[in-house]
Amino acid sequence: MADPAFPFRSAFLVDDDAEGHMRIAFTEAKFYYLSDIKKHELVLSALGELIASYMVVYRGQREFSQPVADLRDTIRQNYADPDFALDEAMRRMPFHYDYLRRLFRQESGVTPLEYMTRLRMKKAEVLLRVMQAGEYTMSEVASQCGYANALYFSRVFKKNYGVSPSAFGRDKTLHVQDGTGEEEKDV
Repeated sequence: MADPAFPFRSAFLVDDDAEGHMRIAFTEAKFYYLSDIKKHELVLSALGELIASYMVVYRGQREFSQPVADLRDTIRQNYADPDFALDEAMRRMPFHYDYLRRLFRQESGVTPLEYMTRLRMKKAEVLLRVMQAGEYTMSEVASQCGYANALYFSRVFKKNYGVSPSAFGRDKTLHVQDGTGEEEKDV
């Protein structure tokens, strides 16, 4: 729950649905946060994403414009593919590259690259938390998170979490930093 993929930066009021799904999710998150259940961080991470999704849905404001929604969908479908080229995907869309990038940032609060990096880092965090000794090599983790180069993956991970992926994977009790780092080259 350290850094769910949450696109908003300012405070806003959210009404829960009639069944109280958000309240239930927060109650579950509190339970797992206070528990000593082994690997409870995995459940907390999933609940954080669920709560963030509820907030986006129940915020009650306009949805993303069609170009931003299309780009978000493209990123979500392809972020784990090392061969996915975000620049090319943006250039294939029927909008000027800079306009699309600005619109994406305006509506989501992050650039397309920051959005993709957050998705990749969340996947890396989950893989590293559940990884048993020797289950995956760092190259395999990098590849599953969309990075063709394990060294570059390690640098991006360290910039986002403050520790190397191998240290993060070894020490399951590490507390994650705020995760606001971004890759060197911004799209």
